Amino acid sequence: MGVDMAKKMRTDEGKLKPFSEWKKDIKSIASHYCGAWLQTEYNTATLRAKFAAEWKQYEADVDIMPNLRWMPTTSANPEEEHKVYWMNRLTLSVGDKFWDKHHPGDHWNCKCSLEQTDEPANPDVLSHIPDVKPQKGLAANPGKTGEMFDQQHPYFAKSCAKCFATKGLKNKMTSFLNIKRDCMHCEYINNCLKPSLNYKIGKGHVKIHPLVEVTDTDFKKLQQVAEYFASKGHTVELTPKMSRPSKFDYDCVYHSLVGTKFEGKCPDLRIDGVWYEHEGFVTDNPKRAFKNMLNDGMVQSSRLIIDRPNLTTRWMKHNIFDRVTRYGQDIQEVWIRNDNGGLELLYKNSGSK
Repeated sequence: MGVDMAKKMRTDEGKLKPFSEWKKDIKSIASHYCGAWLQTEYNTATLRAKFAAEWKQYEADVDIMPNLRWMPTTSANPEEEHKVYWMNRLTLSVGDKFWDKHHPGDHWNCKCSLEQTDEPANPDVLSHIPDVKPQKGLAANPGKTGEMFDQQHPYFAKSCAKCFATKGLKNKMTSFLNIKRDCMHCEYINNCLKPSLNYKIGKGHVKIHPLVEVTDTDFKKLQQVAEYFASKGHTVELTPKMSRPSKFDYDCVYHSLVGTKFEGKCPDLRIDGVWYEHEGFVTDNPKRAFKNMLNDGMVQSSRLIIDRPNLTTRWMKHNIFDRVTRYGQDIQEVWIRNDNGGLELLYKNSGSK
């Protein structure tokens, strides 16, 4: 699978394809990859291919410039782990075994580089800086092995018994080798990630992920909310609640939350790509209900849809404004869901798009 995907990164003339074109070409090979994963895979493979070509040049020029120095990343937001190398001006010989498993590109999306130099090596630096272990799938030096990724690729479970798609099955495969990429053709994964239910309302669309429990008590409310926004021309996706999901399972649905403060959370719906959380109330005390809905909702998202409590609009707006200005709470939007299914915007942060 990885070899086939790598082959499709270049045109017949040998030129690197744009990500959008490559994504279309490998759709039949990796139909259950998510967009964010593919972008990371593409970026990392491109960087590692460049590094592999440079490594051949390092070896060719070793008599003139025998050493390599770790250079800073070009990323605007550099990761901290590799920083110890370029802050200490780590310089080692081209033949040093360190480069077998430690090199730019041994972390996903790493944009560090090496500089060939004839300045002295300083291997003693390694004795007083922490060892930065390569991330899974990236340990091998592609300039030496010719492989973009090794067999510890993180997208694949170590065994079928640990795969999210086979939970509850009595007759599981006892084991498999990653090199076979059996999960790319697994009927359980393909079934678990089957397309969402999609229907049209006015000029908009409602999508219901196949893992959403339609028997949940609040499903009808969420569907009502989704259809309201769809009737206004929006695309609305209802997404599942997850309890301790596998990384593969979670990332496939909530990949856009990865790296944000809401990573690991499961908001109820996404409207035109923006996450929202719906909250109802379970107490007859309207002020307590309002407080609980905001507090519980903000754990999942900064954009909330709440059921209307028996409170005046003025009081609720004042309460939200006080939370934002006095206590610095991150509230971007609050919508009120009325008993008749209609929604009205109660609050929107002036800086929110």
